[in-house]
Amino acid sequence: MRRSWNILVLLLACAAIGCGGGVQPRLESAAGADEVPGDLRVVYDDHHPSWGGVRIEVRGDRSLEARRWRPNQPEDAPDAWSGTVPEPALRQLVRLLVDVEAWEQRADEDDTRIDDARARLEVRVGGERAAIWEWANDLQANRRIVRVKQHLEALAFEARQPMMP
Repeated sequence: MRRSWNILVLLLACAAIGCGGGVQPRLESAAGADEVPGDLRVVYDDHHPSWGGVRIEVRGDRSLEARRWRPNQPEDAPDAWSGTVPEPALRQLVRLLVDVEAWEQRADEDDTRIDDARARLEVRVGGERAAIWEWANDLQANRRIVRVKQHLEALAFEARQPMMP
């Protein structure tokens, strides 16, 4: 009976962390081949209702959507724009995601940080998903997710075309 429980726990752990698959091997394979998976989706989001922020989404089909909120701006009224990303910039993004190990959560929960927002990074590829976050106040010191943010912001600036309401 104990062995059955151990197997069940192992299966649940594999389901939770993605044993045998996941974002990591798919991104590493794409980076090694200097390709962009067509089903790639990368979302960076650090917006907070009180402090503002940005949400940028890039897809493997080269499309980009961005939204920026100012402090205390209504959630339903961000500045929004879209555009197209050059293929070389997308390949660079894939390499960057591998470099920062965008599938590995490193920040720890800290219940004492009531005045700090989270910056979130989500990567989807091949039906797999990885979502990580860092405390917004730690982004510069960690030099990890902020590198992806800076790359996406540069892409968003280049691709900026106002979205129709």
